[in-house]
Amino acid sequence: MITRNLDIVYAADILRQLDNVLILTHVKPDGDALGSALGLAALMRGNMRHAKVLLPEPVPEKYRIFAEGVDILTQAPENPEDEFDALIVVDCAANERVAAGAGFDFPREDISILNIDHHPGNAVKAEWTCVLPEAAATAEILVRMANLIDWDITPQAATLLLLGIITDTGCFRFSNTKPETLRTAAELLENDADQAMIIDAVYFSMPRSQQLFTAEMVQTHTVLDFDGQYACAVIPEELCKKYQFNMRDGETLIESLREIRGVKIAALLYQTADKKVKISLRSKDPETPVGPLARSLGGGGHEMAAGVTLGDCDLQGAAAILRGEVSKLL
Repeated sequence: MITRNLDIVYAADILRQLDNVLILTHVKPDGDALGSALGLAALMRGNMRHAKVLLPEPVPEKYRIFAEGVDILTQAPENPEDEFDALIVVDCAANERVAAGAGFDFPREDISILNIDHHPGNAVKAEWTCVLPEAAATAEILVRMANLIDWDITPQAATLLLLGIITDTGCFRFSNTKPETLRTAAELLENDADQAMIIDAVYFSMPRSQQLFTAEMVQTHTVLDFDGQYACAVIPEELCKKYQFNMRDGETLIESLREIRGVKIAALLYQTADKKVKISLRSKDPETPVGPLARSLGGGGHEMAAGVTLGDCDLQGAAAILRGEVSKLL
Protein backbone atom coordinates (compact mmCIF):
# COMPACT_ATOMS: atom_id res chain seq x y z
CA MET A 1 0.00 0.00 0.00
CA ILE A 2 1.43 3.39 -1.04
CA THR A 3 0.43 6.28 1.19
CA ARG A 4 -0.53 9.46 -0.64
CA ASN A 5 -0.48 12.72 1.31
CA LEU A 6 -3.40 14.68 -0.07
CA ASP A 7 -4.47 18.27 0.19
CA ILE A 8 -7.96 18.71 1.57
CA VAL A 9 -9.56 19.36 -1.84
CA TYR A 10 -8.36 16.02 -3.21
CA ALA A 11 -9.19 14.20 0.04
CA ALA A 12 -12.70 15.64 0.01
CA ASP A 13 -13.19 14.39 -3.54
CA ILE A 14 -12.10 10.90 -2.46
CA LEU A 15 -14.68 11.07 0.34
CA ARG A 16 -17.37 12.17 -2.13
CA GLN A 17 -16.76 9.06 -4.25
CA LEU A 18 -17.20 6.59 -1.36
CA ASP A 19 -20.66 5.10 -0.97
CA ASN A 20 -20.35 2.59 1.87
CA VAL A 21 -17.63 2.83 4.54
CA LEU A 22 -16.55 1.55 7.93
CA ILE A 23 -15.29 4.35 10.19
CA LEU A 24 -12.65 3.75 12.85
CA THR A 25 -10.97 5.98 15.43
CA HIS A 26 -8.47 5.62 18.26
CA VAL A 27 -8.62 3.54 21.43
CA LYS A 28 -10.10 5.26 24.50
CA PRO A 29 -11.98 7.66 22.22
CA ASP A 30 -12.39 11.24 23.43
CA GLY A 31 -14.86 13.88 22.30
CA ASP A 32 -13.17 14.64 18.99
CA ALA A 33 -12.66 10.97 18.16
CA LEU A 34 -16.32 10.17 18.83
CA GLY A 35 -17.64 13.43 17.38
CA SER A 36 -15.63 12.90 14.19
CA ALA A 37 -16.47 9.21 13.76
CA LEU A 38 -20.16 9.52 14.60
CA GLY A 39 -20.43 12.88 12.85
CA LEU A 40 -18.91 11.53 9.63
CA ALA A 41 -21.39 8.64 9.69
CA ALA A 42 -24.25 11.12 10.10
CA LEU A 43 -22.82 13.29 7.32
CA MET A 44 -22.69 10.34 4.93
CA ARG A 45 -26.17 9.18 5.82
CA GLY A 46 -27.49 12.72 5.31
CA ASN A 47 -26.01 12.72 1.82
CA MET A 48 -27.37 9.39 0.60
CA ARG A 49 -24.32 7.32 1.58
CA HIS A 50 -23.90 4.44 3.99
CA ALA A 51 -21.57 4.24 6.96
CA LYS A 52 -21.04 2.23 10.12
CA VAL A 53 -18.77 3.12 13.03
CA LEU A 54 -16.55 0.50 14.67
CA LEU A 55 -16.37 1.06 18.45
CA PRO A 56 -15.02 -2.09 20.15
CA GLU A 57 -14.86 -0.36 23.55
CA PRO A 58 -17.89 0.89 25.48
CA VAL A 59 -18.62 4.54 24.80
CA PRO A 60 -17.75 6.69 27.86
CA GLU A 61 -20.87 7.46 29.86
CA LYS A 62 -21.03 11.19 29.15
CA TYR A 63 -20.89 10.58 25.38
CA ARG A 64 -23.47 7.79 25.14
CA ILE A 65 -26.31 10.15 24.31
CA PHE A 66 -24.45 11.19 21.15
CA ALA A 67 -24.20 7.61 19.88
CA GLU A 68 -27.96 7.27 19.58
CA GLY A 69 -29.19 6.86 16.02
CA VAL A 70 -25.79 5.95 14.56
CA ASP A 71 -25.09 2.46 13.18
CA ILE A 72 -22.35 1.15 15.49
CA LEU A 73 -20.48 -2.15 15.30
CA THR A 74 -18.71 -3.50 18.39
CA GLN A 75 -16.95 -6.15 16.33
CA ALA A 76 -15.59 -5.73 12.82
CA PRO A 77 -16.60 -8.10 10.02
CA GLU A 78 -14.01 -10.73 9.22
CA ASN A 79 -13.81 -9.63 5.59
CA PRO A 80 -14.65 -5.90 5.46
CA GLU A 81 -13.73 -5.72 1.78
CA ASP A 82 -16.86 -7.79 1.03
CA GLU A 83 -19.14 -5.20 2.66
CA PHE A 84 -17.44 -1.81 2.44
CA ASP A 85 -15.83 0.36 -0.23
CA ALA A 86 -13.18 1.58 2.21
CA LEU A 87 -12.16 2.13 5.79
CA ILE A 88 -11.95 5.70 7.06
CA VAL A 89 -9.74 6.32 10.09
CA VAL A 90 -10.39 9.61 11.90
CA ASP A 91 -8.48 11.40 14.65
CA CYS A 92 -5.88 8.65 15.10
CA ALA A 93 -2.13 9.20 14.67
CA ALA A 94 -0.65 5.68 14.80
CA ASN A 95 -1.50 2.19 13.56
CA GLU A 96 -1.25 0.70 17.04
CA ARG A 97 -3.76 3.24 18.35
CA VAL A 98 -6.53 2.29 15.92
CA ALA A 99 -9.45 0.77 17.83
CA ALA A 100 -10.04 -2.22 15.58
CA GLY A 101 -10.91 -4.84 18.19
CA ALA A 102 -9.64 -8.37 18.72
CA GLY A 103 -9.01 -10.40 15.58
CA PHE A 104 -9.11 -7.43 13.20
CA ASP A 105 -5.72 -6.70 11.68
CA PHE A 106 -4.81 -3.09 11.01
CA PRO A 107 -3.40 -1.84 8.70
CA ARG A 108 -4.75 -3.95 5.86
CA GLU A 109 -3.92 -4.53 2.22
CA ASP A 110 -7.31 -5.92 1.17
CA ILE A 111 -9.30 -2.67 1.38
CA SER A 112 -8.63 1.00 0.69
CA ILE A 113 -8.06 3.26 3.71
CA LEU A 114 -8.64 7.01 3.99
CA ASN A 115 -6.88 8.62 6.96
CA ILE A 116 -8.18 12.02 8.20
CA ASP A 117 -6.48 13.63 11.19
CA HIS A 118 -4.96 16.75 12.75
CA HIS A 119 -2.20 15.24 14.92
CA PRO A 120 1.38 16.19 13.96
CA GLY A 121 3.51 13.21 13.03
CA ASN A 122 0.58 11.06 11.93
CA ALA A 123 1.90 7.66 10.81
CA VAL A 124 -1.26 5.67 10.05
CA LYS A 125 -0.70 3.45 7.01
CA ALA A 126 -3.36 4.35 4.45
CA GLU A 127 -3.86 4.63 0.73
CA TRP A 128 -4.97 8.23 1.14
CA THR A 129 -3.96 10.54 3.98
CA CYS A 130 -5.10 14.07 4.81
CA VAL A 131 -3.49 15.49 7.96
CA LEU A 132 -3.97 19.17 8.82
CA PRO A 133 -2.16 19.97 12.09
CA GLU A 134 -3.38 23.55 11.98
CA ALA A 135 -6.97 22.39 12.51
CA ALA A 136 -8.19 22.51 16.11
CA ALA A 137 -9.99 19.19 15.73
CA THR A 138 -10.51 16.45 13.18
CA ALA A 139 -14.18 17.40 13.25
CA GLU A 140 -13.21 20.81 11.90
CA ILE A 141 -11.51 19.16 8.91
CA LEU A 142 -14.64 17.14 8.19
CA VAL A 143 -16.76 20.29 8.09
CA ARG A 144 -14.35 21.83 5.58
CA MET A 145 -14.54 18.66 3.46
CA ALA A 146 -18.33 18.68 3.54
CA ASN A 147 -18.34 22.27 2.30
CA LEU A 148 -15.87 21.50 -0.49
CA ILE A 149 -18.14 18.80 -1.91
CA ASP A 150 -21.40 20.65 -1.20
CA TRP A 151 -22.72 18.09 1.25
CA ASP A 152 -25.66 18.97 3.46
CA ILE A 153 -24.91 19.07 7.19
CA THR A 154 -27.92 17.75 9.08
CA PRO A 155 -28.63 18.90 12.66
CA GLN A 156 -27.43 15.53 13.97
CA ALA A 157 -24.17 15.74 12.02
CA ALA A 158 -23.73 19.36 13.08
CA THR A 159 -24.17 18.46 16.75
CA LEU A 160 -21.67 15.61 16.57
CA LEU A 161 -19.06 17.64 14.71
CA LEU A 162 -19.48 20.55 17.12
CA LEU A 163 -18.93 18.07 19.96
CA GLY A 164 -15.52 17.30 18.48
CA ILE A 165 -14.57 20.95 18.17
CA ILE A 166 -15.81 21.95 21.62
CA THR A 167 -14.04 19.14 23.43
CA ASP A 168 -10.69 19.46 21.60
CA THR A 169 -10.61 23.22 22.24
CA GLY A 170 -11.69 22.91 25.87
CA CYS A 171 -14.85 24.82 25.04
CA PHE A 172 -12.74 27.32 23.05
CA ARG A 173 -10.35 27.97 25.97
CA PHE A 174 -7.23 26.36 24.51
CA SER A 175 -4.65 28.02 22.28
CA ASN A 176 -5.62 25.84 19.30
CA THR A 177 -8.79 27.94 18.95
CA LYS A 178 -8.27 30.00 15.81
CA PRO A 179 -10.62 32.35 13.88
CA GLU A 180 -11.35 29.51 11.44
CA THR A 181 -12.34 27.30 14.39
CA LEU A 182 -14.90 29.81 15.59
CA ARG A 183 -16.23 30.35 12.06
CA THR A 184 -16.65 26.58 11.68
CA ALA A 185 -18.47 26.36 15.02
CA ALA A 186 -20.75 29.22 13.97
CA GLU A 187 -21.57 27.41 10.74
CA LEU A 188 -22.53 24.29 12.70
CA LEU A 189 -24.78 26.37 14.95
CA GLU A 190 -26.41 27.77 11.82
CA ASN A 191 -27.08 24.14 10.86
CA ASP A 192 -28.93 23.65 14.18
CA ALA A 193 -26.18 21.99 16.20
CA ASP A 194 -27.44 21.44 19.74
CA GLN A 195 -24.80 23.37 21.67
CA ALA A 196 -26.76 23.26 24.93
CA MET A 197 -26.91 19.47 24.80
CA ILE A 198 -23.13 19.28 24.29
CA ILE A 199 -22.29 21.67 27.12
CA ASP A 200 -24.66 19.97 29.54
CA ALA A 201 -23.45 16.45 28.74
CA VAL A 202 -19.72 17.23 28.71
CA TYR A 203 -19.31 19.95 31.35
CA PHE A 204 -22.38 20.01 33.59
CA SER A 205 -23.17 16.34 34.22
CA MET A 206 -20.33 15.03 36.37
CA PRO A 207 -21.40 12.22 38.71
CA ARG A 208 -20.95 12.93 42.41
CA SER A 209 -18.56 9.98 42.69
CA GLN A 210 -16.29 11.60 40.09
CA GLN A 211 -16.29 14.87 42.00
CA LEU A 212 -15.17 13.03 45.14
CA PHE A 213 -12.60 11.06 43.14
CA THR A 214 -11.18 14.28 41.68
CA ALA A 215 -11.04 15.99 45.06
CA GLU A 216 -9.10 13.11 46.64
CA MET A 217 -6.84 12.86 43.61
CA VAL A 218 -5.85 16.51 43.90
CA GLN A 219 -5.59 16.55 47.70
CA THR A 220 -3.84 13.23 48.32
CA HIS A 221 -2.26 11.93 45.12
CA THR A 222 -0.93 15.07 43.44
CA VAL A 223 2.59 16.45 43.89
CA LEU A 224 3.66 19.97 42.95
CA ASP A 225 7.29 20.19 41.88
CA PHE A 226 9.78 22.63 40.34
CA ASP A 227 8.47 25.57 42.38
CA GLY A 228 4.88 24.70 41.56
CA GLN A 229 5.38 24.62 37.81
CA TYR A 230 4.75 20.86 37.52
CA ALA A 231 1.68 19.03 38.85
CA CYS A 232 1.79 15.25 38.76
CA ALA A 233 -1.02 12.95 39.89
CA VAL A 234 -0.35 9.23 40.28
CA ILE A 235 -3.65 7.34 40.45
CA PRO A 236 -3.51 4.12 42.50
CA GLU A 237 -5.88 1.29 41.67
CA GLU A 238 -7.34 1.56 45.17
CA LEU A 239 -8.64 5.07 44.46
CA CYS A 240 -10.57 3.85 41.42
CA LYS A 241 -12.03 0.98 43.44
CA LYS A 242 -13.01 3.28 46.31
CA TYR A 243 -15.19 5.43 44.05
CA GLN A 244 -16.01 2.71 41.47
CA PHE A 245 -14.47 5.01 38.89
CA ASN A 246 -13.40 3.81 35.45
CA MET A 247 -10.49 5.77 34.01
CA ARG A 248 -12.19 5.41 30.63
CA ASP A 249 -14.41 8.25 31.90
CA GLY A 250 -11.48 10.34 33.15
CA GLU A 251 -10.77 12.37 30.02
CA THR A 252 -11.03 15.74 31.81
CA LEU A 253 -9.35 14.79 35.12
CA ILE A 254 -6.05 16.31 34.08
CA GLU A 255 -7.67 19.72 33.67
CA SER A 256 -7.97 19.88 37.48
CA LEU A 257 -4.17 19.85 37.54
CA ARG A 258 -3.58 22.21 34.62
CA GLU A 259 -5.86 24.85 36.12
CA ILE A 260 -3.74 25.19 39.29
CA ARG A 261 -2.17 28.64 39.35
CA GLY A 262 1.52 28.57 38.49
CA VAL A 263 1.45 25.13 36.87
CA LYS A 264 3.02 24.98 33.41
CA ILE A 265 3.00 21.20 32.89
CA ALA A 266 0.46 18.73 34.25
CA ALA A 267 0.73 14.94 34.19
CA LEU A 268 -1.63 12.16 35.18
CA LEU A 269 -0.48 8.54 35.49
CA TYR A 270 -2.44 5.34 36.05
CA GLN A 271 -1.99 1.65 35.43
CA THR A 272 -4.02 -0.03 32.70
CA ALA A 273 -5.61 -3.46 32.91
CA ASP A 274 -2.62 -5.00 31.13
CA LYS A 275 -0.22 -3.48 33.71
CA LYS A 276 1.12 -0.73 31.49
CA VAL A 277 1.36 2.86 32.67
CA LYS A 278 -0.73 5.40 30.80
CA ILE A 279 0.54 8.99 31.01
CA SER A 280 -1.52 12.02 30.00
CA LEU A 281 0.31 15.32 29.59
CA ARG A 282 -0.86 18.91 29.30
CA SER A 283 0.90 22.27 29.06
CA LYS A 284 -0.45 25.78 29.30
CA ASP A 285 2.78 27.52 28.28
CA PRO A 286 3.92 27.37 24.62
CA GLU A 287 7.49 27.66 25.88
CA THR A 288 7.16 24.23 27.52
CA PRO A 289 5.30 22.02 25.00
CA VAL A 290 4.62 18.42 26.00
CA GLY A 291 4.29 17.00 22.49
CA PRO A 292 8.04 16.55 21.97
CA LEU A 293 8.37 15.07 25.47
CA ALA A 294 5.68 12.46 24.74
CA ARG A 295 7.21 11.60 21.38
CA SER A 296 10.65 11.16 22.96
CA LEU A 297 9.12 8.43 25.15
CA GLY A 298 7.33 6.72 22.25
CA GLY A 299 4.01 8.53 22.55
CA GLY A 300 2.40 11.31 20.58
CA GLY A 301 -0.24 14.01 20.42
CA HIS A 302 -0.33 17.77 20.13
CA GLU A 303 2.23 20.26 21.35
CA MET A 304 0.09 21.26 24.33
CA ALA A 305 -1.75 17.97 24.93
CA ALA A 306 -0.11 14.59 24.49
CA GLY A 307 0.27 11.15 26.00
CA VAL A 308 2.36 8.01 26.15
CA THR A 309 2.08 4.43 27.43
CA LEU A 310 5.07 2.81 29.16
CA GLY A 311 5.22 -0.96 29.44
CA ASP A 312 8.40 -1.73 31.38
CA CYS A 313 7.88 0.00 34.73
CA ASP A 314 5.43 0.49 37.56
CA LEU A 315 3.67 3.75 38.46
CA GLN A 316 6.47 5.11 40.61
CA GLY A 317 9.10 4.16 38.07
CA ALA A 318 7.15 5.88 35.32
CA ALA A 319 6.71 8.98 37.49
CA ALA A 320 10.47 9.11 38.06
CA ILE A 321 11.20 8.77 34.33
CA LEU A 322 8.69 11.49 33.55
CA ARG A 323 10.07 13.85 36.21
CA GLY A 324 13.50 13.52 34.66
CA GLU A 325 12.15 14.54 31.27
CA VAL A 326 10.11 17.41 32.71
CA SER A 327 13.20 18.72 34.51
CA LYS A 328 14.78 19.34 31.09
CA LEU A 329 11.89 21.67 30.26
CA LEU A 330 11.52 23.44 33.58
